[in-house]
Amino acid sequence: MTNTSNISPKLPSEISLSPEAVIVEEVNSNGKTCQLIDNTGTIGRSKMSELLNELIQEEQFGIKAISSTDGILKIDQPRLSHIQINETLYRLILFRYQAVIENF
Repeated sequence: MTNTSNISPKLPSEISLSPEAVIVEEVNSNGKTCQLIDNTGTIGRSKMSELLNELIQEEQFGIKAISSTDGILKIDQPRLSHIQINETLYRLILFRYQAVIENF
């Protein structure tokens, strides 16, 4: 596991990295490096590592297809979700091999 803030992720243009961002990395079973980025800077590294491993075990990374309401299949689009850590609810944005945690 890599726990470093020196990693410069290539985020999609709709996400900007905050100065407080903390990044952890793991390699999934396909050999791809997956990143979890805490854009709030408030979640501890051990909790982030735990969350990243859960996302990898649940196979949340990789190319995904999502059906839209108009019946069109969209491949590799960001998926929005939420996650609660202790008493705080965060936005979770999932990209191909990155997940970003942000404040609501």
